[in-house]
Amino acid sequence: MIDDPNLRYHPNNYSPFWLMFPDMADPESPFHDKRVRQAASFALDRQYLADQETASMAVPWGNFIPPEWPGAVPRPGDEFNLEKAKRLMAAAGYEKGFKIDWFTPFPAVESLSLRVMEQLREIGIVSEMNVMERPVYYQKLLEGLAEDGKSHKGFPGRQIVMSISVIAGDASHYVDNWLRCGGTYSMICDPEIDALWQRFTKSLDLKERAELITQTQNRALDEYYVVPIYINSFTLGVGSKVGGAPERYIQIPMSVLPGPLRISG
Repeated sequence: MIDDPNLRYHPNNYSPFWLMFPDMADPESPFHDKRVRQAASFALDRQYLADQETASMAVPWGNFIPPEWPGAVPRPGDEFNLEKAKRLMAAAGYEKGFKIDWFTPFPAVESLSLRVMEQLREIGIVSEMNVMERPVYYQKLLEGLAEDGKSHKGFPGRQIVMSISVIAGDASHYVDNWLRCGGTYSMICDPEIDALWQRFTKSLDLKERAELITQTQNRALDEYYVVPIYINSFTLGVGSKVGGAPERYIQIPMSVLPGPLRISG
């Protein structure tokens, strides 16, 4: 890939992209039906996306939490199965598909967004891209909360959100921010997840706490509240002063950078 022997690269895989469905609590939303969310997952050709977007350096993945984070559940991404996705759409009553208001990416990665939108269009989910800064989006989301403090009216409408984010700590920090009711970035309010979280916060048993965090992740992933795509490649160039082969570099836990074995003088 690189002809210059003095310049190498490290793929630097550390954070997954994933999809969310902010209005799925609305019984009138197509995304309220788990089969539709599942269909969206089976419609994604993750390896094709990795090949086209990152020269095959991204890694298809089945969790929205990076694998290096302590407590992250290792799961493969769903297979690409367009026929199965279409059957799920038909079973949910959307054989002809439907149009949504927006596809909103955080950050606004136009190329990947358009490819994902096109793959979802193959099962009839038609959208337009909405570019909005994350803080503005979440402020509008908060303003649109209904009186119950959980569901949304008006904004965001029918949307799919594509996100990528790194939160320091371990898997519990992702659960706290993204999965529980009232989490800083959460678009999910599942009583079962909240009950698991409450048990986690009260427990002093490390083994029990680890199991509870595993259960919360599996609940969110089994219900397709989040649909992971791949672990992105934030490729780094490696100069001649950095010793060792890039493939042997160590990914520093909870960091966006890999650590070299040594640096020559």
